[in-house]
Amino acid sequence: MSEVELLIIKLSKETTDAVHRMIELIPEFDRLINLLKREGIDLAEYEQEYNDLKNKVWSIRYEYGAD
Repeated sequence: MSEVELLIIKLSKETTDAVHRMIELIPEFDRLINLLKREGIDLAEYEQEYNDLKNKVWSIRYEYGAD
C-alpha cells in the first residue's frame, strides 16, 4: 500500500474512534447539564451550542457509518 492509502486508513479509523468516544460522552454531558440546572444555573446559551454539537455528532455517525 502507498503512504497515502495508509494515511487514509489511519485517519478513517481515528475519526471513527473519535465519533464513538463523543457518542459515549453524550450521556455524561446530559447528566452534567441536568445537575447544573437543578442547582439553578442558567445554561440556555451553552445548552443550545451543546445540542447543536450533539446533533452534528449523530449526523456524522449516520452519514459516514461510524458504527
